[in-house]
Amino acid sequence: MDAFADVQECEQLSARIVGVRNLPTVATDQEEPSGEITGLVEAAATSAGIPAAKLLDIVPQPPARVGDSDYKEKATQVTLKDVTLEQVVKLMHGVVTGRRGLRAKWLRLDARSGEEGGSPWTAEFGLTYMIYDPPRTDRK
Repeated sequence: MDAFADVQECEQLSARIVGVRNLPTVATDQEEPSGEITGLVEAAATSAGIPAAKLLDIVPQPPARVGDSDYKEKATQVTLKDVTLEQVVKLMHGVVTGRRGLRAKWLRLDARSGEEGGSPWTAEFGLTYMIYDPPRTDRK
């Protein structure tokens, strides 16, 4: 009898997962000023022990509509040079825990040799958050 109840519970949980899988966790109702994300990345880099000179780029992208949904995704690309993997992980963790709804969407690592005495990793990663922005339907 317990096995049957377990199967039913699993089916119910599976149905809930399917129902919410494509919904954003958190969405804002407006685009944040790009300086806010930049400041968050810079503060997290400092906390991770990354000198400002190794933080090469923080490039906000324009929001992009997510399929046919009422949401847009706002992305920011971050590039670091001559960092350790520990520093990359600490920076990413600091950023995504520093603002609700912000997540790291992708990470690219390049194991080039750093300058003498430097760290061997170049890292690029993308941060994103969701904006609730239903398409306008002007009726006249």
